[in-house]
Amino acid sequence: MAIKFIVSIAKALKKHGLPMLRIKLLGTLCFDVLIDPSISYNLIDPNFIYFDVDEDFYTCIDGHPDTLLKPKMHLFKDFFEIIGSHEMIDKDGAKQTVDKISFNFEFKDESYSEIYSVVELKNTSYNIKNVSIDVVLGSDFLLKHNWIIDYKKLTLSSGNIN
Repeated sequence: MAIKFIVSIAKALKKHGLPMLRIKLLGTLCFDVLIDPSISYNLIDPNFIYFDVDEDFYTCIDGHPDTLLKPKMHLFKDFFEIIGSHEMIDKDGAKQTVDKISFNFEFKDESYSEIYSVVELKNTSYNIKNVSIDVVLGSDFLLKHNWIIDYKKLTLSSGNIN
């Protein structure tokens, strides 16, 4: 398999000590992804995925103030589908019932659709000062998509590196 992408994670590792990415969604809107190979499952914060806006709230999605759009109540509804709920044991050992969703995003011209457990990340071990973690990708995601973290080169890549 050829290399699909190589991105630097040096800045995130230096600043937070963790591999992180910022992924664009809906033009200029972004979400912050933490890669945690110590868990197998994927997590997504309900404050991100169920983000909704007031009916009277207007925004300019493309960055131009003259193009105001009235967003839908669930801004990201086209990117996820609720599958149901399931019980899980989180990283801290607590058992809880959470929503399970399928969430779609693109990164480096590749489309990804994965299953995520909906868990509030702010009051967990993923609470990082000055960063709002929206998504945590676990080892199952890394293995399935052949994403490789190289801590010597401080990169994240997809595909085989020779």
